[in-house]
Amino acid sequence: RHGSRQFGKVRYGAHGVAYAVQKTQIDLGVSQIDLLAVGPRDMEKSASVVKAHVSEVCGLGMAVDEVGVANVKGGAALRAAHRAFQRRGKDLVACAVDFNVLQAGATRDGTLKVAKELDITVFARSPLASGLGSGKYVEGDPSNGIAFPSLWRARALREVAPVHDALERVARMVSARRTGARRKAAERAGQRISSVPPGTVTPTQVALHWCIAKGAVPLPAVKTRAQAEEILGCRNWFLTREEVAELDKVVTYKLPRWRYLRKQWVSVEEGFGAMYRP
Repeated sequence: RHGSRQFGKVRYGAHGVAYAVQKTQIDLGVSQIDLLAVGPRDMEKSASVVKAHVSEVCGLGMAVDEVGVANVKGGAALRAAHRAFQRRGKDLVACAVDFNVLQAGATRDGTLKVAKELDITVFARSPLASGLGSGKYVEGDPSNGIAFPSLWRARALREVAPVHDALERVARMVSARRTGARRKAAERAGQRISSVPPGTVTPTQVALHWCIAKGAVPLPAVKTRAQAEEILGCRNWFLTREEVAELDKVVTYKLPRWRYLRKQWVSVEEGFGAMYRP
């Protein structure tokens, strides 16, 4: 994923995307782009739009291995994009959608079903819904223990509280299951049970694994070492059908409108204490 905003300006079109990709490529020190996913407005014209973007990127000296589409809305749109690529003799290998426990629309609109049928990898953008779908910010602790005003309205946190509660419950279920499995393995190996570390699982890890259980590849943002370690803790275990079903009971399919979700910024002149207005 790359950003196309620099010095307060937004770049549009194939050239703007190519410029942003080039900057990212320089920052990462790579010459090969494994996947370039572009979000055209009309999926019927997706192949030609992506081709234009790939041409611009390659014109700047970068190689693109695979191509995909972003902002797919529904299985019908994904089929249209697939047909458009087939007409040009290209393979559509991936698509990117907003998908998490609070935005589970892809399970209803046919995106995941069609992607599985056509062997297209689905990338879940914002798999934690900017932290709101991770169980990190809850009604009882809206700032996650940080001495800073909350980013979320109490009304919004109250609305998604059932999802947060389910994430906590499933996290406890998985933790108990993993701890029990480790103790049994220690018994068979003749080790002391007291020396076995607990298999602690966090709600964030559960939220990511729910995306995986639904057939998507989550792409969480990582800003700190602690976040990276938490994501690495998702390895070597999966959710059971019962645990997935527990979450399916409470998932939502569309986030509340942002003006009701996030608190509004006010002018700096009003002071830090009034930086957020409830």
